[in-house]
Amino acid sequence: MKSGLIFGAIMPHGGMIPEIAGTDREIMAPLHEMCSRVGSECSDASPQTVIVITPHGHCQPDAFTVALASTARGKLSGTDGKIESQFEMDVDLAKEIVKQCQNEDLPIRSVVPVNVDETLAPLDMDWGAYIPLWYCGANFTPPPRVVVCTPCFGLGLMEHRLFGIAITKAAKVLGRDVALIASCDWAHAHMEDGPYGFHEDAKQLDQQVQAIVRRDSLGELADLSPDLIENAKIDGLWPATILYGALNETDQDSRLKGNYVGYDRPTYFGMLCAYWK
Repeated sequence: MKSGLIFGAIMPHGGMIPEIAGTDREIMAPLHEMCSRVGSECSDASPQTVIVITPHGHCQPDAFTVALASTARGKLSGTDGKIESQFEMDVDLAKEIVKQCQNEDLPIRSVVPVNVDETLAPLDMDWGAYIPLWYCGANFTPPPRVVVCTPCFGLGLMEHRLFGIAITKAAKVLGRDVALIASCDWAHAHMEDGPYGFHEDAKQLDQQVQAIVRRDSLGELADLSPDLIENAKIDGLWPATILYGALNETDQDSRLKGNYVGYDRPTYFGMLCAYWK
C-alpha cells in the first residue's frame, strides 16, 4: 500500500494572495503564480493529508508543537477582500507524530484549543499556516485533512531533522499519503525602512539558499554561517530542515525529486518556492 511522504514543498507566507495583497498586488503577482504552480503540483499528487510547518504558530522555547483539534480555520483580510477556509484536521496522524517523537525522546507538546466552557474549539491558524494551505488544500476536490506543527527555535537543527523523520514514520504507520509544506520566508533585512532594517548579509544568505535548493541539497542548510543567519533575520531554516528530515526518511527507490520554482523579493524579505515530487 502506498503510504508516507508523497509530496514536499517550500512555500512563502507573504501577502501574495490577490484578495489580500492590497497595493502590493502587482509586485506580488509573480509569487502568486509560483505558489499557484506548487499548489497545482500538490493537487496532482492527491495527498490525503497536508502537514504544514509554520514558524508563527504555537512556538515553545523547548519543544515542538502539534495541534490537536477537530477543525482548523483560516481567515485573512485585505483592502480588496478576504479569504476564509475551514479544514478537517487529521487528529490520528497528529497523535501518531507525537508518539513517534516520544519514541525518539524528542520534546513534543500538543496544542489543544478550548472554548471558555472548556469544550474543544477549532484551531485558528496563523498566516504562516494558512497562506500555504490556501494554495495547497483550500481549493482541492476533495479537500485534504490537515496537521499543523511548529518548529522549536530553542532546539538544534539535528532535532529538527529528527522531527521530520518522525513525521514520515507517522505517515507510514497509518498508511497516509501525505504532503509536507515547510512555510518559509528568508532574509528579512533587505531594506533600510523594513522592520528589521538593512544588512548586507541578507542578499548573500538568500543567494546561498537559492543555490542549495536548486542543487536539491537541503542538508547543506546546516552549513550556513550562524552570523549570516542572525544578520539576515530568517525564519525558513527550521521548517526547511524538518522537510529535509522527512524527505530523507523516504525509501531510496521512491525518493522525491526536488524542483526549484523561483525566488522573488518584492518588499523587505525574500521568498522562495520549490517542490519535491
